[in-house]
Amino acid sequence: MDYWLYNLKHMEKLESLLFKGQKALFQRLEELARIVNMNKKERDEYEACLKVYRDNYNTWNYMKEAGVPLEVISQYSKLSISEIEGILLNILKIYI
Repeated sequence: MDYWLYNLKHMEKLESLLFKGQKALFQRLEELARIVNMNKKERDEYEACLKVYRDNYNTWNYMKEAGVPLEVISQYSKLSISEIEGILLNILKIYI
């Protein structure tokens, strides 16, 4: 949080950032503002979804590091390999 407060306080220095960096910074600030302005019910729902998402990401990451083949994941999850690959791509898009 201190990082974001520092950035807001020293916004005039943002001109030295590349446009891509400025855009990413402002998108993150907008996302944080949206989260902060949620009511309790919305915040609880957001936190629950975020927990499920992070659990899934960590599970996929663990399986990948453990070398579990997609065929085995497919067998136990009842998902096709293409569905699993799609899920993995979506996870990577959010975390990259």
